[in-house]
Amino acid sequence: MELKNKKVLVFCSSSSRAADAFVLEAGKLGQKIAHEGAELVFGGTDSGLMGVLARAAVRGGARVTGIIPEKMMSQGLLFRDCSEVIISADLRERKARMLEIADAVVCLPGGVGTLDELAECLALKHLRAHLKPMVLINVLGYFDGLWSFFERMTAEGFASGDALKSILSARSAGQAIEALKAV
Repeated sequence: MELKNKKVLVFCSSSSRAADAFVLEAGKLGQKIAHEGAELVFGGTDSGLMGVLARAAVRGGARVTGIIPEKMMSQGLLFRDCSEVIISADLRERKARMLEIADAVVCLPGGVGTLDELAECLALKHLRAHLKPMVLINVLGYFDGLWSFFERMTAEGFASGDALKSILSARSAGQAIEALKAV
């Protein structure tokens, strides 16, 4: 996939307690999205990996679309340098809008919110509600346990092998971008 002018949706943590390796990879991903001439679509907040990602993308010259729930907006959590801000009524609408406008999905390490976003996106892909490429950036083996869970789901008959095949895996931002370009 040619990434120039494509919208890359990134799911990641808003926690400011993330280890340096995760922070570094978020910054690299923002830089690489900008370098490819792609647009960043993300959750719209200025904290944690989200803020690092968005600042790096803006520094690199990327257009950045932040989609943020009204409640978070009123709490002052918005990344102020967004090229475009879309305010959603809630988290459900935010996820739907992000996926609707994205051309590809990348997932950095995160917490419960990131897992929720990833699971919904994967379920919709499994149901063929979208066919967008998805990449997990498995920094420091963060998603190893999740991969094991996916394998167990498949082995126990709860998911087809296609569920695993529909997600690409990368160890770094650079590998994630190359995986998207190879699709």
